[in-house]
Formats: sequence, C-alpha cells, structure tokens
Amino acid sequence: MKSNPNTTKITAKAVPHRQVHPPHPNPSSSDDATMQLRMRLAEASGQVQNTGWLVELMQSLASTDRFSTACHELTSQLQTHLGVVRVVLGWSGSRATQNVASISGTVHQDKHSEEVRLYQSCLDEAITRETIGVCPSPSQDNDSMLSHQQVAGRDREVVSTPLITKSQTTVGSLMVIASRGQLASNPRVIDFLSASSSPLADVLSACERAEGTRFTKAIRWFRSASVAKRTVNGACIAGVIAAAWIPVTYQVAAPSIIEPVQRRFCVAPHDGLLEQTKVEPGDVVEVNQPVASMDGREVRWELAGLIAQQRRAAKQHDAHLAAHKTTEAMQAELEMQRLQSQIDLLRHRESNLTLTAPIAGIVLSGSMDRRENFPVDQGQVLYEIAPLEELRIELSVSSDDVSHIAEGTNVEMMFAGFGNETFTATISKIRPQSEVRDDQNVFVAECLLANRDGRLRPGMKGHAKIQGDKHAIGWIALHRAWEQVCMRVPW
Repeated sequence: MKSNPNTTKITAKAVPHRQVHPPHPNPSSSDDATMQLRMRLAEASGQVQNTGWLVELMQSLASTDRFSTACHELTSQLQTHLGVVRVVLGWSGSRATQNVASISGTVHQDKHSEEVRLYQSCLDEAITRETIGVCPSPSQDNDSMLSHQQVAGRDREVVSTPLITKSQTTVGSLMVIASRGQLASNPRVIDFLSASSSPLADVLSACERAEGTRFTKAIRWFRSASVAKRTVNGACIAGVIAAAWIPVTYQVAAPSIIEPVQRRFCVAPHDGLLEQTKVEPGDVVEVNQPVASMDGREVRWELAGLIAQQRRAAKQHDAHLAAHKTTEAMQAELEMQRLQSQIDLLRHRESNLTLTAPIAGIVLSGSMDRRENFPVDQGQVLYEIAPLEELRIELSVSSDDVSHIAEGTNVEMMFAGFGNETFTATISKIRPQSEVRDDQNVFVAECLLANRDGRLRPGMKGHAKIQGDKHAIGWIALHRAWEQVCMRVPW
C-alpha cells in the first residue's frame, strides 16, 4: 500500500522521564521529635530503674529481723537513691499516735530535742492532710503546712506523704528534705514518692507483724538456741522461780519531812509600835529570852493623863462629901473606879513591853525581823518558836501500802545533808484520813525522834523505809499488779 504524499506524518516525540523526590524535611521539627523521643526513653528508663530499685529495697526490708533495722535501712537507702539532704520516717502502726521511727544519718535521735519535735509536727501534718504535700508550693494551702515552712526555711524543699496500706489504713508518714530547687527541677521524684508510699507501708507493716512481741521474740530465740544455751537458760529460769519463794522483809518506801512536836507563838500584846526586834528565823532561843520590845511612850503618856484625871475625880469626890451631895459623890467614886481600871491596864502593858520566848527552841518564822517603829495590831503573830529536843517525823505512805504498816513498826530514815547516816524510830500514830501531798493521795504516819544534839531542824526532807512483815520475793514483785487486776476485773 502506497502512502499518500499529501498525508501528514505525525511522529510521537519521547517525553523525558522525571524523578520525583520527597520534600526536604524541616531540621527544627526533626530535632524536636528526636528530643521528645529521647526524653520518653529516658523517662521510661528512669521508671524502670526506680521500679527495680524499689523491688530490691522491699525485698531487703522484708528480710530484716527487726523493725527498727528496716526503718533505718529505708531512710538511708532512700536518701542515697534520691540524693537528698535528709529522709524522716514516722510510724504509728496500730497505735493512735505516731513517733519519729528513723532519721537518715542518725542512729539514735533524742525525742525531746527541738529538731525531732519539729519533724514530728511535720509528720503529723502529713497524716492530717492525707495527701502528698510539697513546700514551698504556691498551689497548696500553706496554712496546713506551718511546720513544713519552718523546716524548709530559705534553702530547703520538703515533701511529705502519708503511708497508707492497701486496706486504707494510715500507718505512718514519710518526709524528704532536699535542697531548694532540687525537687522542683525533677518532678519525677514527687511522682515516685507518691507511687511508692503504699508498697512501703505494706512492707513495713509486715515487718512489724513479723517481729512480734517480746514474748514471741524470746520463744524464737529459745528455739534457735543451742542445747547448751537452752540448758543454761532453763537453769536460770528455775533458779529465779525458786528464789521467788524466799521470804524477806517487805519494806515500804515513803518520803519524810521533819515537823516540830509543838509550836508556840509570840504575839503582840496590844496595838502599838514595835520598837526593836532581837531575833531572826533560825535563831535558837531560851525560855523567857527577850525577842522584841514595844514602844512604851504612848502608854506612859496615856497613863499620866489617866492618873491626873483620877486625882481630879478624887478631889471632886471629897468636895461633894463635904457639901453632903451624896449623889454627886457616888458618881465621882464610880469615875475613880473606871479610871483606876484603865490605869491598871496601862500599867500591865507598861510592864509587858518586852516580849519573851514562851519556850526554848528555834525560831521557825517571823515577819518582823530587822524592823523598827513598825505598827502592829493586838494578837498579831510576830514569831513562831518550836522546841528541838524532840521532833515529829511525818511519813507520806502511799494508799496502796498503808494496809501493810501498823503502829509500832520500825522505821529507818535518811535525811539530806547527813550522807549515809540512818535514824531509827517507831511509828506512833497513823492518821485516819488521807491527805493530798505532791499531787498524790497519801496517809500520814507519825513517829517521834530524839534530837538532843540539835542537828536536825524542822523542814528537813528525806526518805524512810518502813519495815513491814515478811513476804516472798515473788509476792513483793507482783502483789501491786495483782491488786490492780483484782480491782479492775469484775468478779
């Protein structure tokens, strides 16, 4: 077939192949994604490490024999792991109140120190708050974290969390003290403490239950001991039981105080001025020894006036008799008698201006020492004087022991200032009614003690041992507890 020359021949031209490339990525978005991925991987790795460390810690705590050792190991390991300043553990267990159980870096803490008391307040605030708390934190109520603010100060951060078991029982609290900014820059520490508080509470509760009481500890020790130790301990126990039946004298201990057998008072004979005092409290005086003197000028002036009035009345009486005025003479005579009575009274006061000691003894008290021209009232006590030849000893016997003593029981006493010197006496009287002394209900037993040398003074205190009946050592050691049980148990 021939081609038509007029026909136009169309030739297809080859289209060149173009390679399509993906758009170039943004360098900044790629770096952010990589950084986020690394952060997630680091966070996951940190969580895995914290979880592994927590599992190892819980296994270590569960293997300890003593609860106190577990508490110290927890605070020490937690301080090292977190790299903080201090970790404090408070524990209450089944009790109503909690105590500071352990402080990291401290083996024995003083419960009465100011620092431990401040930690105790922080731990109590953590239990009261019932949630984890951070101080300083602007998002939380700082009114419930006053103790936390004191601990934090200006260069510390404090995190506290209650320890709550799976059964929703609060058994204690945990507090972490770190440098300022250490916890704020690492919030994972707070999340770790919040997540680990419940497992730690369960483990510590199990450790406390496993430790048991002292009786169960003794049983475990006895079972694990060797035959020789069991034999020795059994022999010791048998010896103690046998010794409990040995009779000895039961001694009742009681505080004692020296009191005078009798007290005499030197009082002001009338109203007036105290001219001079001659003794002071503590001075030893004899019978009729002058102790003070009253000012007699006013008495003498009044006496002179009454004598003049009496003389005038006598002259009036004589004049009325001469004038045969019987009525006026009788009135004048009565006036003379009245004036004579007042004169006798003033002369008696004048003769008793010097006050003397009524008995020989020691001046116990006196408020008029070193006072001159001081006004006093009639009957006002100036001095209290007591004899020293014989003194009364008052023994404050507890109400629990009063039934074990009786009149005639021997007493051995020791007083302050006499070293090991003992004084012996016999109980002469037991007061029937109890008294309150030093906030205790006691019965006062009295005994007389000779004091010829005058060394003992009223007011001295000491300790006394009242010799009671003979009882077994076991009875002496256990009778108080048995009496308390008998009083509390309803029969």
